Amino acid sequence: MVLSTITSKGQITIPKVVRDSLRLHPGDKVEFFITEGKEALLRPVTKKKGA
Repeated sequence: MVLSTITSKGQITIPKVVRDSLRLHPGDKVEFFITEGKEALLRPVTKKKGA
C-alpha cells in the first residue's frame, strides 16, 4: 500500500512508485473517478507526446 498526505491547500503528491507505474510525468493530467462505494480511482488522461 502506498500513502500520501493531503496538504492544507488540498494538494497531494503522487508517490514516485505510482508515477513510475503509470508512466506519469510533469504536465500530464489525471482524472479522479468516485465510485458508488465512495472510493476514488485515479487514471491518466493525457500524456505528453514522446513520453
